[in-house]
Amino acid sequence: MLRYIDSRKLELSDRSLKKERQLLVQPSRFFGAMSLARITTEHLLAYRESRAKSGTGSAYVNMEMGSIRRILKRAKRWHIVAEDIHPLKERRDVGRAMALGARRGAS
Repeated sequence: MLRYIDSRKLELSDRSLKKERQLLVQPSRFFGAMSLARITTEHLLAYRESRAKSGTGSAYVNMEMGSIRRILKRAKRWHIVAEDIHPLKERRDVGRAMALGARRGAS
């Protein structure tokens, strides 16, 4: 994954590169030195489940999976698992109480 990050230096701003590094910390721990060619749908689903069980929010897990997807796409391996991997549902009500309160205060 380090090689992937290095290859993105020309494509990403410093902040985006830093975020991409952060998003790959847990996947690196989970997959270790496993070859990209050996990663299966079951591995990806197990990773996603382990992150959800650890209390990580759906949006963040989806961002991590996005980073994994970009790596697998670059390695021409994503098409093998793409059909079975879908984003987790994310909460849409976050921040809504604040917006409702602002409307009430404006009256």
